[in-house]
Amino acid sequence: MSRGKILLLSADPTDEDPLRVAEEFREIRTVLELAGQRDAFAIEERHCVRVRDLGQALLTVQPKIVHFAGHGSGTPGLCFEDEAGKARLVSGEALGGFFELLTGSVECVVLSACLSDVQAEAIAAHIPYVVGMTDSIFDDTAVKFARGFYRAIFNGIETDRAFKFGLSELSLEGSDEADVPVLYRREDDAGPHGFETRVSKPAADAEDLRFYRELVEFVASELQLAEWNNWTSHLLTVSASWDPELMDAIGRVDQRMFVADWPGTLPDLETAMTRLVVSLKSAADSFSKHCELRNERLYAYRWYKFPFPNPNYDHDLAEFESWQTAIENLIAEATRAANWTRHLWRLAGNSDFLAGERISITSGPHAGFQFITYVPEYTPEEQLALLAAGRASVRDVRVDDFFSADGG
Repeated sequence: MSRGKILLLSADPTDEDPLRVAEEFREIRTVLELAGQRDAFAIEERHCVRVRDLGQALLTVQPKIVHFAGHGSGTPGLCFEDEAGKARLVSGEALGGFFELLTGSVECVVLSACLSDVQAEAIAAHIPYVVGMTDSIFDDTAVKFARGFYRAIFNGIETDRAFKFGLSELSLEGSDEADVPVLYRREDDAGPHGFETRVSKPAADAEDLRFYRELVEFVASELQLAEWNNWTSHLLTVSASWDPELMDAIGRVDQRMFVADWPGTLPDLETAMTRLVVSLKSAADSFSKHCELRNERLYAYRWYKFPFPNPNYDHDLAEFESWQTAIENLIAEATRAANWTRHLWRLAGNSDFLAGERISITSGPHAGFQFITYVPEYTPEEQLALLAAGRASVRDVRVDDFFSADGG
């Protein structure tokens, strides 16, 4: 199989502020070296690109992805270099006309430059996927976005989802510029993209979005996502307990998720929600096998205390503690999926969904009677693995995977 080529172009005119282009390109190469499909790609670089160099580079390399790192100025154009190394602006109209000649060859263009959305939109009339920037962007933001985007691309993720991984990288790094990158997609594109013969799913239409909205709101309400830390803290203490009504709600959510006719247009959201519910359901099912009802709450049954005296006390205590750790790990796993769900639904245009802090959990007391609050989240690599496994595999959550001794 021929190798998909990525052409990295840079222009850093001497009369403009210097850019950290070398770091951005180095990060892309590093991501490729660590990728599962690294042998399917090849990277070529061209620096100090003049306007006349653009056509020669594209015709010679014949890339699938063109990545330009440089300066942008909005409507006036992108900054290339002239013969003296100074800035020369090229308009979106001119770039659109140039890339029209490459229709069917180039599959994605990334404009890693400030205020480059104007040029990106013009190019997107002819190229299936184009990334631009709607505002000024710091160098480190460009580096982080590139890392997340190309990590996904180099692991076989489709371009539109890879874009979301770029945004996710910015959010995980605490950047306040996660709303600056924008993806333009040619509406009439129904052909293969990426580096495999496959067709991306269409963007979610109004009916699909209504389905997702109803399901997200149902899950958020039933599972009390807004009060997540409050109710899960009862499970992560020495006297672990569960509200029976909440346990019933988990069953209702699991049933609705199981019979849902998923549109498939937001597969990452479907994966995140599925992982959230099945992790929580696994914890609830295991807890229900080892609990007793007291004062209208379900409390963990401490089987190691019985009979008294218990000749197998040490063994049973270790078994109980391992089981309790498994429950805690499942709650942490569900919280990771809840944060992923929150992030993806907000990215889909619902910025008021669970506004404020990310979803946290509190456990304790630990040594010194300290309670620890933290925010469990998936790494980009873990998100990639879950997406690659598919929603059916994500449903396969077993309690045994979360503890060593057989306590469940």
